[in-house]
Amino acid sequence: MNTRLPEDPSTELAISSHGPVLMQDFGLIEKMAHFARERIYAQAGNLFRRMTSEARQRLFGNVARLMGSVPRETQMRAICHFYRADVNYGIGAANALGINIEQEMSKMAAASA
Repeated sequence: MNTRLPEDPSTELAISSHGPVLMQDFGLIEKMAHFARERIYAQAGNLFRRMTSEARQRLFGNVARLMGSVPRETQMRAICHFYRADVNYGIGAANALGINIEQEMSKMAAASA
């Protein structure tokens, strides 16, 4: 995973050579957003992998308790984020919520076809 932004200051749009980057520099803004997304998932995944089995079970219990009453679509979005951080995180959260990932993925595939 590449966690460094490309360093090419000549392509940045700024007020001056030392000025702030303009928000109109969509290319740079997108690169920074992609960089941030990679780091967010990597950090969450690293933390999850360092947890003991007991800590993971508490985490899954908290997910189930706090997300059990939210709409299924919201639960699935959260599970997708957990899955991006670590596959076992996503699967564990889905199991705690009583969600069968294979069935849900089939439903989503059928709906998008």
